[in-house]
Amino acid sequence: MQTGFRTDDVYDRLYQEHCLAAWEIHQDPHPGRHCDAVYKCLEQLAEQLGPRCSSVAIRREVLTAIGTRWPGICLPTVCCFCLTRSTEHMLPCRHAMCDTCVTILGSPSRSAEYHVDLSRCPWCQEGCDLTVRQLPPTKGAVVVALDGGGIRGLVTLGLLRALERRLDSAISIAEIADYIIGTSVGAFITADLVYNGTSVEEGYQKFPAFARKVFRPCRAASRLWPWLAAIVGILKDGYYDTNSLDHTLNVVLPPTLRLFDVLALVPTGTRVGVVASRASDGKPILFPNYRGVGSRSEKLPYEVVQVDGETQNPRLQDVVGCSVAAPWDLLAWGTLQDGGVRANNPMGIAQEECRMIWPSRRIHDLLVSVGTGYTPRTEDTGDPPGRQFPAGWGPVRLWRAYNSSPCMDGMEAYREGRVHVPPSLRSNTIRLDFALDGDLPRLDDVGKLEELAALPFTVPDELVRAVLASCFFFELDTPPSRADGQYRLHGSILCARTQSRRIVDRVLVEFPGARFCSGRDHSLGRVDNDNGCLFCGYYRKQVTLSVPSLDEEIMIALASPAQQRLIGGFPKTIRQLLHDQQAEAVFGRPDHQNDRWPPRRSCYCVKMTKRQVHFVEPAPQRKKRRL
Repeated sequence: MQTGFRTDDVYDRLYQEHCLAAWEIHQDPHPGRHCDAVYKCLEQLAEQLGPRCSSVAIRREVLTAIGTRWPGICLPTVCCFCLTRSTEHMLPCRHAMCDTCVTILGSPSRSAEYHVDLSRCPWCQEGCDLTVRQLPPTKGAVVVALDGGGIRGLVTLGLLRALERRLDSAISIAEIADYIIGTSVGAFITADLVYNGTSVEEGYQKFPAFARKVFRPCRAASRLWPWLAAIVGILKDGYYDTNSLDHTLNVVLPPTLRLFDVLALVPTGTRVGVVASRASDGKPILFPNYRGVGSRSEKLPYEVVQVDGETQNPRLQDVVGCSVAAPWDLLAWGTLQDGGVRANNPMGIAQEECRMIWPSRRIHDLLVSVGTGYTPRTEDTGDPPGRQFPAGWGPVRLWRAYNSSPCMDGMEAYREGRVHVPPSLRSNTIRLDFALDGDLPRLDDVGKLEELAALPFTVPDELVRAVLASCFFFELDTPPSRADGQYRLHGSILCARTQSRRIVDRVLVEFPGARFCSGRDHSLGRVDNDNGCLFCGYYRKQVTLSVPSLDEEIMIALASPAQQRLIGGFPKTIRQLLHDQQAEAVFGRPDHQNDRWPPRRSCYCVKMTKRQVHFVEPAPQRKKRRL
């Protein structure tokens, strides 16, 4: 087939230099001969291109042939299928893929937008049955950051359970978050929700038993003389029984499960961060289950573990153990300890990491910082008179100041971090916490678990509405058209999560009379009067907008007579939308998706079932009679 590119030009500009370098490394006496063989192979593959044989089909065939010959080849840091991009998803067969290759070699899921099904590994053909969730290009991320707090992790689970109940099981906490990060007990909750697919209700019920086992002092005498146990713990460099922690984590987390592994229980693709700290200097250490596409600054206040090989893909048990207790030895990274001693609220780390994972997104759609309980501020903030012992004693004052600093106090860290957020974006950052009477329970006071379990956990209406609005996003369906000094825009509001119809039902409860509207309060129609499919649950709301300029910011919001909340990705200009959707990708897209612009939309129903599908058509408009 005659293509738009000369095969020799493509080879000379993209591959020849690297092929020569590869053979020179092996000190081959005839590198040119091998390079010629590579060129001839490329030429033969290019000749196969045609209407009935796409580049993706050729690539699948080549990968199958290579995988049959060398099924055991694994590259833990580079995608096996493109040898270019970093890996993001480790398949059960240990072959790793990047997001782009998942899109190319997978198939669009019939569960939600930007979900990709992968039935088997394209390399070794081993079955995997995975669904990979991807962040839509015009949408921002939803971030959940979980504080540390020992036994007060029950407060975190109680708040998350209250949120899930308000959502009426339309969407789970693990599905809400595109990025979830946890410190100490927050890391344990994160691992349980994401890797085990545990519901918040189940996690809440089993947490007391977990806490009683993990926060068990080394000696029984500690119950009689806590001060003596504390001194012994300092001398032994450990207060809790690490054997109990090991045994408990073995029960909760599979021993063979590693940080980069993916499971078929729930749609994978949620980015996870676990925060520990270095024992030598207390610097926060982040264990991510991703590599991202952006570059990190060299002057970050935390260090990111770069997993450079299979031996450095740590067991999830070890990573969570580092974050929950202290100290913990990992051979590759030294002695690590509880992440709560330096970054008890990891929301700052989460914001920086989102810029690295999704560098094209300017801001997040929603950041939810979840605490473990706090004591409300009082007006009397005066210091103890003089140096009265013990309250005014130097070591006590330092200890009190440390516990009230943003390093340890999650609420203080949230207040300090929110100061640096522009006022126009502060509504996208929400703190979820519970005010406790009196002093905060000690991190290991398991006797307080029943008291914490009896608390009436609730969540603010603002958070529920923000979560629901963040499920929706907007894409253009056609290029803007110019008429009468205005740009006419035709696009669709879509849902980025599964069970879109249940989400719409909750929207109608939280936003009575819910409708979509533009920034000028121009109504775009009721949320439930859509153009989707009731049979498969596909949601699509077609809308039309007019703007005077492609550089004018537009906003689309979920609205009721009393409330309004922006949907995902807004505010944004039309030019930014066109860029995000790669409308100007003249030479094609890296993911080979030729139906993304202009997008060819259809519901999730299996083809050839026309009689069983019920489409929701737009309401017929009555013709106006001219007088």
